[in-house]
Amino acid sequence: SVGGASAAQESSAPVDAILTKPVRQRELAERLTSMIRGSVEGRLASGHTVRKTPQATRQQMQISASGIDGMRILLAEDNPVNQRVAVGFLEGFGCHVVVASNGIEALRHATCEAFDVVLMDCMMPEMDGYQATRAIRETEVIAGTRTPIVALTASALDGERQRCLAAGMDDYLSKPFRLDDLTAMLRRWGRPAKVTAIAVEVPAPASEQLGASRAFTLDVAALESIRTFPGGVRILADSVTAYRRSAPEQLSSMRTGVETGNWAEVRRHAHTLKSSSAMLGIAELATALRQIEMQAESMDRDSLLRLCADAEAIYDTGEAELVQYVNG
Repeated sequence: SVGGASAAQESSAPVDAILTKPVRQRELAERLTSMIRGSVEGRLASGHTVRKTPQATRQQMQISASGIDGMRILLAEDNPVNQRVAVGFLEGFGCHVVVASNGIEALRHATCEAFDVVLMDCMMPEMDGYQATRAIRETEVIAGTRTPIVALTASALDGERQRCLAAGMDDYLSKPFRLDDLTAMLRRWGRPAKVTAIAVEVPAPASEQLGASRAFTLDVAALESIRTFPGGVRILADSVTAYRRSAPEQLSSMRTGVETGNWAEVRRHAHTLKSSSAMLGIAELATALRQIEMQAESMDRDSLLRLCADAEAIYDTGEAELVQYVNG
């Protein structure tokens, strides 16, 4: 508002707050803090388990944009949920992001464009991350260049880090990754630059929880790490929408794979859904899918079908809670 608003007008308006322009920084900060506090209190009233962040225990993480802001990032990731979260984080840092949905696209972009860092998912269709990395390294020998490649993997197999390094990758980031994991990796491999830092609030330690009267299966800390990022509410909403569109089909395809004995498809769908479920806080489902992924060929079909049924039931519960969390 330019002309200002009375207390009566503000209380009756269909908005959460009114600011008079020109907006003072302190007033804006106070209004935002009040609105966020009210949102958290509303979640507590509705029974959500959330991290409390009182002034005395609030942790402020200064995301130094040194080596991050302005970077060109190639994100090779086929999972639409992980794509949305990673792109949201990276663009929030001021990075320019190019997305490749498989290894062939990643190879094409990496050989035709210059990037500061490549974030390479290991399990992708058509050409996986290991093959793509080896192909990129072969082209770099001729060009005389070397771009840092960081593996993104949710693999439960032992020796995964060594496998990534052997393929020519420079480092390794486990999924689901958190904000501080991603920034640390970009700082380690990014080019130096001096720009303004961004202040991002990090959820308080796990020991400081409220609302424990209701047991939720969601890992709220995972969701809060996305939601509290600048623009995180939109990132989270878009990611949940993508998850709800893809998860039922993945569960169905996984079951079909078990019924037909297509173990490669079972492992692929279990792996993909495991990663996005963990990213969005449905840890119980991620655990169940990990078991299916690891035992797809060693377990009898009836036992695997029971595990599929368990995973479907966990998804139904987790999806309902996820929607309630986002809309809460």
